[in-house]
Amino acid sequence: MSRSIRFTLKELMEREIYKRAKHIKYVDNEGLDLNMEKPIPSAPVLYFEELKDGTLLVKLWVCNKMPDGWRLKFGALTAPNGFHWICNGRSRFDVAYRVALLRAYNQTSETTPNLWYKK
Repeated sequence: MSRSIRFTLKELMEREIYKRAKHIKYVDNEGLDLNMEKPIPSAPVLYFEELKDGTLLVKLWVCNKMPDGWRLKFGALTAPNGFHWICNGRSRFDVAYRVALLRAYNQTSETTPNLWYKK
């Protein structure tokens, strides 16, 4: 059964379906395995699915590049190491407001965009 949800991983961890799962596999929004040793409680969950073998597949909203129209959330201090919080630029009180985690790459990389300053 697949469920479309709008809450954090911490809220999913408190549910019975998470507690009874034999194995938990975390994937990003493109379906790639995140190989997470330690879950990120504040990560936004896109959906979860309980597989027949008892594995709980949890799809987290993690981006590899900045989506068009999105921006960094300056002052957000709860992002885990290696990630930045981003949002879709809407008001926090708007129903369409969304947040996601953006992977932070090595700042010496030539392919890394300068996310902090606009020139």
